[in-house]
Amino acid sequence: MKPPWGTELRIGGVLGGIGLLALLTGCAFTTDHIVITYTPDQNVAKIQGAEAVNLKIEFIDARTTKNQVGSKKNGYGMETAPIVATNDMAILFSDVIQTELKSRGFIIGNGPVQVIIELTKFYCDFKVGMWSGSAVAEVSMSVQVKKPDGNIGFVKTITGNGMRKGCQLASGKNAKAALDPAMKDAVLKLVNDKDFLAALFLAAKK
Repeated sequence: MKPPWGTELRIGGVLGGIGLLALLTGCAFTTDHIVITYTPDQNVAKIQGAEAVNLKIEFIDARTTKNQVGSKKNGYGMETAPIVATNDMAILFSDVIQTELKSRGFIIGNGPVQVIIELTKFYCDFKVGMWSGSAVAEVSMSVQVKKPDGNIGFVKTITGNGMRKGCQLASGKNAKAALDPAMKDAVLKLVNDKDFLAALFLAAKK
Protein backbone atom coordinates (compact mmCIF):
# COMPACT_ATOMS: atom_id res chain seq x y z
CA MET A 1 0.00 0.00 0.00
CA LYS A 2 1.49 3.34 -1.04
CA PRO A 3 1.69 6.20 1.45
CA PRO A 4 -0.83 9.02 0.88
CA TRP A 5 0.41 12.33 -0.40
CA GLY A 6 -1.08 14.11 2.64
CA THR A 7 1.02 15.75 5.31
CA GLU A 8 0.04 13.83 8.44
CA LEU A 9 -0.56 10.38 9.78
CA ARG A 10 -3.77 8.72 8.69
CA ILE A 11 -5.99 7.32 11.40
CA GLY A 12 -8.34 5.67 8.93
CA GLY A 13 -7.90 2.92 6.36
CA VAL A 14 -7.01 -0.70 7.00
CA LEU A 15 -4.98 -3.48 5.48
CA GLY A 16 -7.10 -6.61 5.43
CA GLY A 17 -8.92 -6.35 8.72
CA ILE A 18 -6.03 -5.89 11.08
CA GLY A 19 -6.33 -2.12 11.41
CA LEU A 20 -2.83 -1.27 10.18
CA LEU A 21 -3.63 2.42 9.75
CA ALA A 22 -0.50 4.48 10.21
CA LEU A 23 1.30 5.90 7.21
CA LEU A 24 4.35 7.91 8.11
CA THR A 25 4.94 11.49 6.92
CA GLY A 26 6.98 14.33 8.41
CA CYS A 27 4.25 16.75 9.55
CA ALA A 28 2.79 14.19 11.93
CA PHE A 29 5.61 15.08 14.31
CA THR A 30 5.11 18.85 14.23
CA THR A 31 2.91 20.76 16.67
CA ASP A 32 -0.50 21.88 15.42
CA HIS A 33 -1.76 25.27 16.62
CA ILE A 34 -5.49 25.99 16.72
CA VAL A 35 -7.77 28.81 17.82
CA ILE A 36 -10.79 27.79 19.90
CA THR A 37 -13.90 29.75 18.95
CA TYR A 38 -17.32 30.23 20.50
CA THR A 39 -20.50 31.64 18.97
CA PRO A 40 -22.91 32.94 21.64
CA ASP A 41 -26.55 31.94 21.58
CA GLN A 42 -28.72 34.40 19.70
CA ASN A 43 -32.11 35.79 20.78
CA VAL A 44 -31.80 34.52 24.33
CA ALA A 45 -34.74 35.47 26.53
CA LYS A 46 -34.08 37.60 29.60
CA ILE A 47 -34.71 35.87 32.92
CA GLN A 48 -37.17 37.78 35.05
CA GLY A 49 -35.44 39.41 38.03
CA ALA A 50 -31.92 38.69 36.77
CA GLU A 51 -31.18 42.43 36.57
CA ALA A 52 -31.23 42.50 40.38
CA VAL A 53 -28.46 39.88 40.64
CA ASN A 54 -24.94 41.34 40.56
CA LEU A 55 -22.28 38.70 39.98
CA LYS A 56 -18.54 38.49 40.27
CA ILE A 57 -17.08 35.75 38.06
CA GLU A 58 -13.79 34.13 38.99
CA PHE A 59 -12.45 31.64 36.47
CA ILE A 60 -9.46 29.45 37.29
CA ASP A 61 -7.63 27.26 34.81
CA ALA A 62 -6.76 24.33 37.07
CA ARG A 63 -5.37 22.11 34.32
CA THR A 64 -1.81 20.89 34.77
CA THR A 65 -0.97 21.71 31.15
CA LYS A 66 -2.53 25.00 30.11
CA ASN A 67 -2.11 25.14 26.35
CA GLN A 68 -2.14 21.56 25.08
CA VAL A 69 -5.64 20.42 24.13
CA GLY A 70 -4.84 17.20 22.31
CA SER A 71 -2.21 15.08 20.59
CA LYS A 72 -1.72 13.85 17.08
CA LYS A 73 -1.67 10.07 16.86
CA ASN A 74 -0.57 7.45 14.41
CA GLY A 75 -2.75 4.53 13.36
CA TYR A 76 -1.56 2.45 16.29
CA GLY A 77 -2.88 5.04 18.78
CA MET A 78 0.57 6.35 19.65
CA GLU A 79 0.89 10.08 20.32
CA THR A 80 3.24 11.85 17.92
CA ALA A 81 2.94 15.62 18.50
CA PRO A 82 0.94 18.06 20.63
CA ILE A 83 -2.09 20.06 19.54
CA VAL A 84 -1.95 23.50 21.16
CA ALA A 85 -4.62 26.17 21.59
CA THR A 86 -3.17 29.60 20.93
CA ASN A 87 -5.81 31.51 22.89
CA ASP A 88 -5.93 31.63 26.70
CA MET A 89 -8.68 29.25 27.85
CA ALA A 90 -9.19 31.05 31.17
CA ILE A 91 -9.90 34.33 29.37
CA LEU A 92 -12.03 32.69 26.68
CA PHE A 93 -14.18 30.65 29.06
CA SER A 94 -14.60 33.59 31.43
CA ASP A 95 -15.64 35.90 28.58
CA VAL A 96 -18.16 33.52 27.05
CA ILE A 97 -19.76 32.59 30.38
CA GLN A 98 -20.11 36.27 31.23
CA THR A 99 -21.58 36.94 27.79
CA GLU A 100 -24.17 34.20 28.18
CA LEU A 101 -25.15 35.36 31.69
CA LYS A 102 -25.40 39.00 30.56
CA SER A 103 -27.63 38.00 27.66
CA ARG A 104 -29.96 36.41 30.21
CA GLY A 105 -30.13 39.68 32.16
CA PHE A 106 -27.60 39.20 34.97
CA ILE A 107 -25.29 42.04 35.96
CA ILE A 108 -21.60 41.14 35.78
CA GLY A 109 -19.19 43.20 37.81
CA ASN A 110 -17.83 43.15 41.32
CA GLY A 111 -21.09 42.12 42.93
CA PRO A 112 -21.64 40.38 46.25
CA VAL A 113 -22.55 37.05 44.64
CA GLN A 114 -19.45 35.16 43.52
CA VAL A 115 -19.33 32.46 40.89
CA ILE A 116 -16.09 30.49 41.09
CA ILE A 117 -15.34 28.18 38.16
CA GLU A 118 -12.37 25.85 37.85
CA LEU A 119 -11.55 24.32 34.48
CA THR A 120 -10.20 20.85 35.13
CA LYS A 121 -10.33 19.34 31.65
CA PHE A 122 -10.45 20.61 28.08
CA TYR A 123 -9.03 17.95 25.82
CA CYS A 124 -9.60 16.08 22.59
CA ASP A 125 -8.64 12.44 22.20
CA PHE A 126 -8.54 10.61 18.89
CA LYS A 127 -10.11 7.17 18.76
CA VAL A 128 -8.84 4.88 16.01
CA GLY A 129 -11.53 2.91 14.18
CA MET A 130 -11.57 0.25 11.48
CA TRP A 131 -11.98 2.56 8.48
CA SER A 132 -11.73 5.99 10.09
CA GLY A 133 -11.34 7.57 13.48
CA SER A 134 -13.18 10.00 15.70
CA ALA A 135 -12.13 13.13 17.54
CA VAL A 136 -13.72 13.02 21.00
CA ALA A 137 -13.54 16.15 23.16
CA GLU A 138 -14.43 16.58 26.81
CA VAL A 139 -14.77 19.62 29.04
CA SER A 140 -15.06 19.51 32.82
CA MET A 141 -15.64 22.48 35.13
CA SER A 142 -16.14 22.67 38.88
CA VAL A 143 -18.62 25.43 39.72
CA GLN A 144 -19.40 27.11 43.03
CA VAL A 145 -21.77 29.92 43.97
CA LYS A 146 -20.64 31.80 47.06
CA LYS A 147 -23.09 33.93 49.02
CA PRO A 148 -22.16 37.39 50.33
CA ASP A 149 -21.66 35.90 53.81
CA GLY A 150 -19.07 33.48 52.41
CA ASN A 151 -21.23 30.38 52.57
CA ILE A 152 -21.38 28.09 49.54
CA GLY A 153 -24.83 27.90 47.99
CA PHE A 154 -24.12 25.69 45.02
CA VAL A 155 -21.49 23.13 44.00
CA LYS A 156 -21.56 21.09 40.82
CA THR A 157 -19.31 19.60 38.17
CA ILE A 158 -20.38 20.58 34.67
CA THR A 159 -19.23 18.52 31.72
CA GLY A 160 -19.47 19.06 27.99
CA ASN A 161 -18.79 16.80 25.04
CA GLY A 162 -18.08 17.15 21.35
CA MET A 163 -17.26 14.71 18.59
CA ARG A 164 -16.21 14.67 14.98
CA LYS A 165 -16.69 11.32 13.31
CA GLY A 166 -15.08 10.01 10.16
CA CYS A 167 -11.68 11.59 10.75
CA GLN A 168 -8.90 10.49 8.42
CA LEU A 169 -6.28 12.62 10.16
CA ALA A 170 -5.46 13.06 13.84
CA SER A 171 -4.98 16.78 13.22
CA GLY A 172 -5.53 20.09 14.94
CA LYS A 173 -8.34 20.89 12.52
CA ASN A 174 -10.27 17.80 13.55
CA ALA A 175 -9.54 18.41 17.23
CA LYS A 176 -10.96 21.92 16.94
CA ALA A 177 -14.09 20.55 15.27
CA ALA A 178 -14.74 18.54 18.45
CA LEU A 179 -13.46 21.03 21.04
CA ASP A 180 -15.56 24.00 19.89
CA PRO A 181 -18.92 22.23 20.38
CA ALA A 182 -17.70 20.59 23.60
CA MET A 183 -17.02 24.05 25.03
CA LYS A 184 -20.43 25.31 23.99
CA ASP A 185 -22.10 22.21 25.41
CA ALA A 186 -20.49 22.81 28.81
CA VAL A 187 -21.17 26.56 28.89
CA LEU A 188 -24.83 26.20 27.94
CA LYS A 189 -25.35 23.40 30.43
CA LEU A 190 -24.07 25.75 33.12
CA VAL A 191 -26.02 28.90 32.25
CA ASN A 192 -29.22 26.92 31.70
CA ASP A 193 -28.87 24.79 34.83
CA LYS A 194 -31.98 25.41 36.95
CA ASP A 195 -30.21 24.71 40.24
CA PHE A 196 -27.36 27.07 39.32
CA LEU A 197 -29.77 29.86 38.38
CA ALA A 198 -31.80 29.32 41.54
CA ALA A 199 -28.62 29.55 43.62
CA LEU A 200 -27.79 32.89 42.01
CA PHE A 201 -31.15 34.35 42.94
CA LEU A 202 -31.04 32.91 46.43
CA ALA A 203 -27.53 34.26 47.07
CA ALA A 204 -28.63 37.73 45.95
CA LYS A 205 -31.43 37.94 48.51
CA LYS A 206 -30.64 40.25 51.40
